[in-house]
Amino acid sequence: MRTSKVQYKYHILNLLLFQPTVALDVFRMDMEYTMLQRAMKTQFFVHVCMEWAVLIASQSVLAYLDWRRFILYVYVPHLFAQWGIVTMNMLQHDGCSVASADDRTTNYNTARNFTGHTVNLLTFNNGFHTIHHMYPTMHWSELATAHYAKIQPHIHPNLDQSCMCSYVYKTFVYPGHRVDYLGNTVVFKDAPQTKDEDWIYEDHAPAGMARERYALTRNVD
Repeated sequence: MRTSKVQYKYHILNLLLFQPTVALDVFRMDMEYTMLQRAMKTQFFVHVCMEWAVLIASQSVLAYLDWRRFILYVYVPHLFAQWGIVTMNMLQHDGCSVASADDRTTNYNTARNFTGHTVNLLTFNNGFHTIHHMYPTMHWSELATAHYAKIQPHIHPNLDQSCMCSYVYKTFVYPGHRVDYLGNTVVFKDAPQTKDEDWIYEDHAPAGMARERYALTRNVD
């Protein structure tokens, strides 16, 4: 889901097309992670199958009852929600520092935070993003307090934005320049199609397990 996968000249296109660009890659890696859990015989795989069964059954019933209303009131809002939550990564990570495996809990400038009340009310405090990466299992209700205690004293001031709407306008509309959190023009060393890192095998696969037992993709470094 790295933001370098979109490198259009007009920054507004990077915002609008980010989710469609990364969607297939994200889906493939999500499925590969699920297959890893299956190979490890964990309850995670069982839970995923149950959720898929409920989703498919409920959506099938709704579509059968009235397919027009299903598209209007269920499917289109679902697509917009998916676009919105994935696009948030473009807002929160583009132009930020890149954390290595060794500094994930010490590099405070790897994510942009939106501290406004409305956006966090609508997204269960997803605006407090740096603390989420440092403590991914922390309950959403604790993120705001933890952000002000653990993140704000150390983070660069430009990475704490009070209003997401004003940030979007200035960054993607006018003046619309793609800059990092220090104000420097973002320059990419790699082409957008650069291969993905295999984060699943490195971070989650048990020692000695062959990647072929669960892998669905082969085009990774």
